[in-house]
Amino acid sequence: GIFQSLAWLSQQADRVVVVLLGSLSTLGFYSLALAVARAPVDALVGGLNNHHRTRLASARSIDDTRSLVLATCRRGIVVVVPFVVLSMIVGLLIPTVFGPEWVPASVPVVILAWSALPSVFYYILAATLVHHGSFRLAQVLQSVGVACGVLAGILVTVDLELGSVAVVGREFLLSVGAIWVARRYVAKSLFVLWIACQSVVAIAVGIAVVLAVT
Repeated sequence: GIFQSLAWLSQQADRVVVVLLGSLSTLGFYSLALAVARAPVDALVGGLNNHHRTRLASARSIDDTRSLVLATCRRGIVVVVPFVVLSMIVGLLIPTVFGPEWVPASVPVVILAWSALPSVFYYILAATLVHHGSFRLAQVLQSVGVACGVLAGILVTVDLELGSVAVVGREFLLSVGAIWVARRYVAKSLFVLWIACQSVVAIAVGIAVVLAVT
């Protein structure tokens, strides 16, 4: 259906654009960077999201839902951060493992790894919206994801680092949108956690970009 198609496109639009418009080398570098930076994290977040959907059925009130969303997001951040660090380490080792010709994939891995933090908030809040029947709001978020993904994919074909930053930006915008449209399920402490995480992401990505251009 439309909902499932938008859900897929919101996370795959950048890759589709790179396949259509990018060179073979760009496609290779970007595919490797995504595999290292996001594949393990996406599997973890997907499993956490499924568990969250199951637990939502036991929430009896908005306060229960807020507490559950907060607990799940906290758990997601705790689980994801070690994998973000591990992905960055693996990314920096890419030239050693695959050879110096794969150097262009290293910095994108470091940048893309940080996109996992805002993704946690987006996935959990989107699942909460769907559980409560707010399909249209979820579809709006997915449509934004598609548009941002297309832009990110275009930027990847121009510059891998710039495109990787755009992917992080897409996840940030999706988390902002999710926080806003699902605000009735967002406790104040969750908002504080979100701000803290986005601040860390901004600083880390900024450092990676500065090091890449110097």
